[in-house]
Amino acid sequence: MKCFYHNDMDGHCSGAIVYKYMKEEGVELLDSDFIEVNYSQPFPLDKVSEDELVIIVDFSLEKIEDFRKLLELTPNVVWIDHHKTAIEKYPESEFKCEGVRKIGEAACVLTWQYFYPGKTIPLAVDLLGDYDVWAFKYKNKTENFQYGVKIEDTRPTSKIWEQWLDPWSMCDTEIENGAIIRGYIKSVNANTCKN
Repeated sequence: MKCFYHNDMDGHCSGAIVYKYMKEEGVELLDSDFIEVNYSQPFPLDKVSEDELVIIVDFSLEKIEDFRKLLELTPNVVWIDHHKTAIEKYPESEFKCEGVRKIGEAACVLTWQYFYPGKTIPLAVDLLGDYDVWAFKYKNKTENFQYGVKIEDTRPTSKIWEQWLDPWSMCDTEIENGAIIRGYIKSVNANTCKN
């Protein structure tokens, strides 16, 4: 199994959900099974073995020929994404793979719904998703959490996700830390503008 996740918080959270689910299913996992990807880099097809389960979250392959090669290498692809351009570029009629593609909802929320259908979405997932799609339904809490989590190790295999992916976690510490960080940044910016 390989999980390719985008290099932002939505991608990290999506990858962490995959990690949690696979671990609960008894799949033996290594840190190296989770590969951070970005659009400025070539997709690492060399990391994929024949017929291996590949899960791609919050990301799509930039080159159509790379996606075709991936599907030739393994038909076991789960793709979860919310980016309009990618969804339009890779129609399900031609690029058949499991997963969910839906505009308007963050990939981490879609990933949770895919692997844990009907289960309560943890607040951390909801807050990160809220920020990623710029909905801000939680107002300052959304932005504070975004700042607060950035001082942590957020790789999908990090232990911190055990707490954040608990549906009953209120994430108070991260929200409070984020408020302090935001306050500091505002103060520095105000002084910079003044000077």
